[in-house]
Amino acid sequence: MSRKYHLSYDVKNIKEDFKNDYTEARNYLICVLWHTPILDINNISSYCESTLIIEYEEIEPYLFTYLKINLGKYFFYTISLVETADSIYNCISHNPNMSIEINLKKEMLKISCSDLGKEITPYSLNSQND
Repeated sequence: MSRKYHLSYDVKNIKEDFKNDYTEARNYLICVLWHTPILDINNISSYCESTLIIEYEEIEPYLFTYLKINLGKYFFYTISLVETADSIYNCISHNPNMSIEINLKKEMLKISCSDLGKEITPYSLNSQND
């Protein structure tokens, strides 16, 4: 059964850390997520600014530690594991801005994680440190 996480974030110092470029900041955040066991871009969604819904095949036990290591310096954030639902109730309800989702998917197709200028630790190393 797949598991979803809700991630909300704000950049700490956009001017110094990302040259006043919010796209660069979000690209860094997405590259951090791509170092986790995400299957493809369809597993990351955004229906409002500064919020992502991330889907994994199963619970990721080292995700919180990994994000603290890689995002903590540059972002304020909150991440939550979304409760699983039975067939009667929805666990996620939203009024989505689909243009944000479409723009995110287009942006993700163009991201190059090799020229960020910031180190991203491998996900597997974090699992050994937790």
